[in-house]
Amino acid sequence: MAQNPGIPSLKDYGISRFFQNQTFHFQNLRVLNDIAARGGDLNEVLMAISTIPDGDTDTWFDAFSKHMVPT
Repeated sequence: MAQNPGIPSLKDYGISRFFQNQTFHFQNLRVLNDIAARGGDLNEVLMAISTIPDGDTDTWFDAFSKHMVPT
């Protein structure tokens, strides 16, 4: 990043994606979007995705089956 005199540079903090796999990242955003329509709870979603290795579809299914409580 080019330095401009008088303008401090900003460091990059945090992560910008939940998964490197584009499909998993998109599906996670879709699941998070459903929270507004009472489609889930933020804590349930974050707990589920914290256990999923990038690109592992079987673990994705198992994690959401375990952490998401049907209403």
